[in-house]
Amino acid sequence: MSELLSPRARARRVVRDRAALGFDHPVVDRMELALLARALGLEPPEDGFSGSMRELALDCLIAKRRDQGTSVDDPHTVRLAMSASDFPGRLANVFSTIVDMTYNYASPVYLRLSEQVNLPDLRPGRVVRGVEVPGLVQTGENVSIQEGALPDSGETIQLATFGRSWFLSMDTILNDQASQFGNLAVAAAQRILEFENSFVLRTFLSGSSGNGPTLRDSLQLFATSRNNLASSGAAFSASTFSAARAALARAATPAGGNLNLQARTILCGPDSLDAVELELAKRSVAEAPPVRVICDALIGTAWYAISDLVPMRHARLAGQGAPMVVAEPGWEIEGLRFKIVHRFGAAAVEPLGVFRNPGA
Repeated sequence: MSELLSPRARARRVVRDRAALGFDHPVVDRMELALLARALGLEPPEDGFSGSMRELALDCLIAKRRDQGTSVDDPHTVRLAMSASDFPGRLANVFSTIVDMTYNYASPVYLRLSEQVNLPDLRPGRVVRGVEVPGLVQTGENVSIQEGALPDSGETIQLATFGRSWFLSMDTILNDQASQFGNLAVAAAQRILEFENSFVLRTFLSGSSGNGPTLRDSLQLFATSRNNLASSGAAFSASTFSAARAALARAATPAGGNLNLQARTILCGPDSLDAVELELAKRSVAEAPPVRVICDALIGTAWYAISDLVPMRHARLAGQGAPMVVAEPGWEIEGLRFKIVHRFGAAAVEPLGVFRNPGA
């Protein structure tokens, strides 16, 4: 995700970056950019381009030479532009840009326990664990280097298609409510992020007793035989955290190599948050490594110590950096319908880098 910026600084950067791309259609492109600025709560970047939805509709008609008998003040101009120009596409561009900005600058909880993989299509893919790659062995002069078998299978992950549509009323367009238009796009991105977060965490928390999904070795993600599950639940404390840290530090590759993992993140539910933060605050400043605390309402009494070797993978379609936005004129009701299509998936992959305590 991108560096931390205030919402207004992000908005300015988005407008500046869009302007830097240049303009294939000088008038319409500049008016679209002005609308984008207004929708983000900024002043239009160029004089003479107000960013009015009505003016954008008229400019789109002029570009198509369909503006005979139209004017900015005539409601028919917007209605005609809906079907006789690329006005819906221009509004979709603005909507999509704001969705992309909100989506790509966000840092949902699930990113602390998951890494992204890109899949080329909707068919099931395989995620190979890096720890299964064979390590080095000693060789000597005139001795063949020993061949190790690369893993040819892994946990299955597959994309699914999700979607939703929103309706922008004709009154919003005619009344030139750019800020409302921008707020709708921000809200759409936030709902997508909430969905992703829930999807990944529910996968993480699934399975019997909340011990995660069953992996291809027929064990759940968390199991006492993996040494990543406490034998009995207990609240977060100095002693239980010490046990979790020791378990992570003892984690080894299938070939027996020591990973020496360190707890980087504690994931807990709201009821455990104060206890976790108070206990971690007692640690000496000189202690390493620093530990981040993240909280999510989907987490119950259990708490998790997570290393850099995160347990989850989330998948997106290769080349699709954000959800796809499509706009089309309403048929039965006047206005513009925005449809968002998103392809997303999640799977548990790596049990070694995380420790679960069921809590108390």
